[in-house]
Amino acid sequence: MKQRDIDRNEPIAITGISAMFPGRGTTSGLWRDIVEGADTIRDIPESHWLIDDFHDPDPRATDKTYSKRGAFIPAFAFEPMEFGLPPNTLVDRL
Repeated sequence: MKQRDIDRNEPIAITGISAMFPGRGTTSGLWRDIVEGADTIRDIPESHWLIDDFHDPDPRATDKTYSKRGAFIPAFAFEPMEFGLPPNTLVDRL
């Protein structure tokens, strides 16, 4: 199969992008955080898990994590049906 030639000068359009990120949360906020050098790494929230149950400073410890920090997005409303996902296929972790 022959690769077709691509006109490198042909304009393209990016119509949209969306995601959730730690820090300011939005795509544009992510870039502001990067440019400003914002540190979005923080202690693991108590709502996620009890750090004492899962932390061990030894990286070789079995079934433990040696980090107490991470990048977390805040809780948000999610409507699975908007994405064609039956709600009973998802686990509610909150």
